Amino acid sequence: VMAIKSDITVVGSTTYISLITNDVLMSQFLRTDDTTFDATLVASLWASACEQVENYTGCVLRPSTLTMYWDELPQNSILKLPHFPITAITSISTKVSSDSYTVYSSANYTTDLTKDARVKFITDPDYTSDYLNAVKLIATVGYATAAVIPQQLIGAALMLCGHLYNNREAVVTGTISTELPLGIKFMLDPLRHSTQL
Repeated sequence: VMAIKSDITVVGSTTYISLITNDVLMSQFLRTDDTTFDATLVASLWASACEQVENYTGCVLRPSTLTMYWDELPQNSILKLPHFPITAITSISTKVSSDSYTVYSSANYTTDLTKDARVKFITDPDYTSDYLNAVKLIATVGYATAAVIPQQLIGAALMLCGHLYNNREAVVTGTISTELPLGIKFMLDPLRHSTQL
């Protein structure tokens, strides 16, 4: 049973553009000698590239809070979390009425917070299937600083930003547009979360 819905909320004011501050490096991927390029345009394209990397791999580049909901527990009592890196499970709670939850003790579940993070219930929590979003999980997700983001992710995002910058028209005459260039997919596939495959 996959989560019915999830929401990622960025913690603090970290922006995508703050993940890279080297204009010379950016200009190399944009294939321009000008390091005084339109900052607004590049920030927009960089944010789009980062979002595509996140969507394709399941990674979260900025410190964030992940909230996930399930209508019911899987039969094997294991919740799979489709994003990484998960650094902590803040809480798991179950719906006890149409508008309130009760927190489930962390002593009753174990966690594996590696890339394909999971939560295994030792004792299944009580909940009623009469309510949608019966089980709620809140976790801390994302890289704490830009310095700890794998360079493969940053490199792929730079390549994609350069691709978007040099192909800004919706249709480029004489070329075939693809969802994600093959070279970038090649870089990202080894880092892709298993639920994204």
